Amino acid sequence: MSITCEKTAADVLIIGYGNLLRSDDGAGRKVVEKLERDGLPGLSCDFLSCQHLLPEHAAEVTGYKLVFFIDASLSEDPGDIVLHEISADNGADDTVEKFHHCTSPQGVLAAATRLYGTHCRAYLCRIGGRDFRVSDRISPDAHKGVDKAVTEIKKTINNIQI
Repeated sequence: MSITCEKTAADVLIIGYGNLLRSDDGAGRKVVEKLERDGLPGLSCDFLSCQHLLPEHAAEVTGYKLVFFIDASLSEDPGDIVLHEISADNGADDTVEKFHHCTSPQGVLAAATRLYGTHCRAYLCRIGGRDFRVSDRISPDAHKGVDKAVTEIKKTINNIQI
């Protein structure tokens, strides 16, 4: 993966993250695979699949009008999803000075705003998982969550004028 600060021609960036070798933790990356395979007709989209969100992703979100972050969650019931809008303001405790090797979506947005002056609309989609043991397969519940997430992300994109 190359991290640059160049402006992109695409309007939408979809980032799925998680460990593909920890069963349901890879659900966010499965959403990216499915959306990339199916495409989003009429939209220019870029897709990024990674194990963790990193401080370097602040540069990656520059130039996009809309960014989706997708991750597995223990907070949601298995197979359920929560999709909500987020902003850099929500990441005040994860600013540039406090970056570690991994960061939150709000921290990425806060750093992008602070370092590059980037302001974009962003959403976080959490997919409830059941099994986070070592395995390269996600559970049936997580599969349902992946399908729900794909549907809700497409619906959200269609309802936003980009």
